[in-house]
Amino acid sequence: MEILFVSMTPLMSNTSANLSNIGCLKGLLELGHIIDMVTLEPDACGVGYDASNQFILNIRNTYYLPQNPIYKRMRTKKDVSSVNIEVESKKRIVKNFGRWIRSLINMLMVFDPQIINVCKMKVGTHYDLVISTSDPKSSHILAEHVIKENHLKCPWYQYWGDPMYDDITNECGIIKKTRLKHAEQNLLSMADRIIYVSPLTCRKQKLLYPKEAVKMVHAVQACIKEDEASVSFMLKDEAKVTLGYFGDYNSKIRNIVPLVEAIKSFTMGKLIVAGCGDIPIRDQNIEINPRLPYERIEQLEKEVDILVGICNIKGTQIPAKFYYMAGTQKPIIIIIDGENREYLFKHFERYKRYIICENQPNEIIKAINDAVDQIRSKKIYTVPEELKPINVAEKILGKH
Repeated sequence: MEILFVSMTPLMSNTSANLSNIGCLKGLLELGHIIDMVTLEPDACGVGYDASNQFILNIRNTYYLPQNPIYKRMRTKKDVSSVNIEVESKKRIVKNFGRWIRSLINMLMVFDPQIINVCKMKVGTHYDLVISTSDPKSSHILAEHVIKENHLKCPWYQYWGDPMYDDITNECGIIKKTRLKHAEQNLLSMADRIIYVSPLTCRKQKLLYPKEAVKMVHAVQACIKEDEASVSFMLKDEAKVTLGYFGDYNSKIRNIVPLVEAIKSFTMGKLIVAGCGDIPIRDQNIEINPRLPYERIEQLEKEVDILVGICNIKGTQIPAKFYYMAGTQKPIIIIIDGENREYLFKHFERYKRYIICENQPNEIIKAINDAVDQIRSKKIYTVPEELKPINVAEKILGKH
């Protein structure tokens, strides 16, 4: 088939949504499909730009949507090499006012700020299928415009990470929630097939939108890399086991505190964190980094002994990194949390790839010891078949 793939996230973007896109694209290409892509023009000076995240994908044509000047200015990185303190202090009032304006816009807008980039885009009329992916949700709005403008008559599949109305990051009043639900209903009604990356989200969405339920399925994110199965390793330092948590840890979404407490009390443990969070963490055995480029994360994955993932404390979404990490030759600890703990435990247990524990310091320490035992036994890990890109793509297309 000839497929038009639509996403507001450029492939050079350092986001988990982009890794999901890459996994989907890899699978579609492995199946032999021809891919054209519509995406936002990448900006080397923009926040989140990551040149190391340019995977080699045989995409036939890429149609770039120009960035709206207002959006581009919002996303431009600041040059901190020569900061004039006096000038910066004078700009603080303007900066704070800008934050207030953005907050107000966020309160009023139904979609993400990327929607201001949506404009006319000519791509032709020769496609057998359109696939739009989110986040951001405005990708689906872009797809709607492209389909209408180019009079495309092919089916439209929507691949969703986070939902709109039931997104755990939504903190808004009843009026905006009502508008979100109406907008989401409208988008879903136009799709021929709706795919959610989380089975929990899919189940919840079927209850929220029963008229569209028959079109809804789930297909987890693909594992986009796979270390050689013949490669095993020993502990870097028998006296100090190094764990890596590479993800965000906003306290309203994930609770990193039990992991921190476990490391503090685990005398032979060290933790490397890379991500954005609002919890002040200070300990001689814990190294804190901001969100890092994909290339640097890959390097850290090689340096640590054990990888760690933490479930969300509420909602139906499952962190994408749980699936991406499955291709490494390292033990992976998944810390279960939230109202769906029992379901999540069974969901990940069936892959026979992860060490699963509750989000309590003593349970985490037990899991660390289990991981160390696996390393010492020179256990070899393989990617579960369901997580391989070609199988994820088949499920998205309804052929699996």
